[in-house]
Amino acid sequence: MCTKQNRSFMHWSKITGLLSGMLLCIILGFLSGCERQQVHSFRDIEKNFPDSGSPYRSGPLLVFNEVITCTEIDRMVKDLHNAGFGGFFIHPRPGLVTEYLSEEWLSLYRYATEVAEKYNMFVWIYDENSYPSGFAGGHVPAGYDGKIH
Repeated sequence: MCTKQNRSFMHWSKITGLLSGMLLCIILGFLSGCERQQVHSFRDIEKNFPDSGSPYRSGPLLVFNEVITCTEIDRMVKDLHNAGFGGFFIHPRPGLVTEYLSEEWLSLYRYATEVAEKYNMFVWIYDENSYPSGFAGGHVPAGYDGKIH
């Protein structure tokens, strides 16, 4: 049964939650540091379109599905930059040669982010390997001991 006092508490909890969420969005927006382009007309969009900046450009999937070396990462990232991409998603998928989430995988991932930074590009995490979502290339079920923690 819902008393007047409980309804009042629930009402204020919702308001507090909403305000907290709004404040968090404002803070994250402020801290993100992304450059904002002020657009007043279609002419502004047309003028800025050829050099819209990395945050506004496409980001394709970059797949490490062969033997990946630092030299190969240098080439791939440079090619993406020269093609006008603003960044990329390193996408693990079936057929990987380098074990997903291994020390070697993480080292190559780290190196790719360092190279991307030189080109002012973004790297996004695509944190799955195969399907279903959350499977992590078998790491999740392999680490499950059958107990609810």
